[in-house]
Amino acid sequence: MLMRPWQWPRNLLVLAVPVSAGELTESKTLGRTALAVLAMTMLSAATYCGNDARDAFSDRMHPQKKHRPLASGAVEVRTAIVLAVFLAAGGLTITAMLSNMLLLVCTCYLLVQVAYTLGLKHVQLADITCIALGFVLRAFAGGAVTNLPVSSAFVIVVSATSFFVASAKRGSEIECVNADSGTRPVLATYSPEYLRLLWSSSMTISIIAYVIWSSEIPEQPVLAQLTVAPFALALLRYASHVTAGDAEEPERVVTKDRVLLALALIWACIFAARAALL
Repeated sequence: MLMRPWQWPRNLLVLAVPVSAGELTESKTLGRTALAVLAMTMLSAATYCGNDARDAFSDRMHPQKKHRPLASGAVEVRTAIVLAVFLAAGGLTITAMLSNMLLLVCTCYLLVQVAYTLGLKHVQLADITCIALGFVLRAFAGGAVTNLPVSSAFVIVVSATSFFVASAKRGSEIECVNADSGTRPVLATYSPEYLRLLWSSSMTISIIAYVIWSSEIPEQPVLAQLTVAPFALALLRYASHVTAGDAEEPERVVTKDRVLLALALIWACIFAARAALL
């Protein structure tokens, strides 16, 4: 629980670049990408340990977070810090063996997360940007480990979608806990209307950028463009959870919503069919 295994699926975003390029079926690419996913999982787990160690006191005032190992006292802060160092060292070692560019991307990921933990989490917009950057750098890691190019449109898609999810998370947190409760001080700097503006505009940008990106793919362009529908519908479906104040934990939303899972499966099947035709 300390390493938040329910959040590990976020690291599958490393697969985004090789999947969209139709290269994941290559054994060498698959092996290197799998190791990159493992390394990113270790690095993200390290940041969770460090973040929980710093937030143990405030987490005790949160209705759900008070049950976390550090907040409840089940695990000592010193143990979490030692584990974080071990995981970070292991993850960086794996990335160094794979690619210098991957090492650079993952080092940037760690630096962003450390900055978030040490203070940016309390700064309006900087907190959401740091969360979004975590997703963006995961996608860049997939390109770095496979030496595949990452288009500017793809970067905009991932950035806007990540910002959408992050701002939606903040909106749901305000719904679940009082902004002045002390569990997350930055919530007091946001209003529900402002957060609605952030997530709705970023969702719109994401869909438009995805349409542009899919139209730029040269191989099997029709199949690539067919993925626009499930992608857009998935974002719109997720938006229904945001308006209901139920998007504080993105992984739980995705895994418990059968419509979202079905749309994700359709999206994956279309890309798998495209890869088979290349």
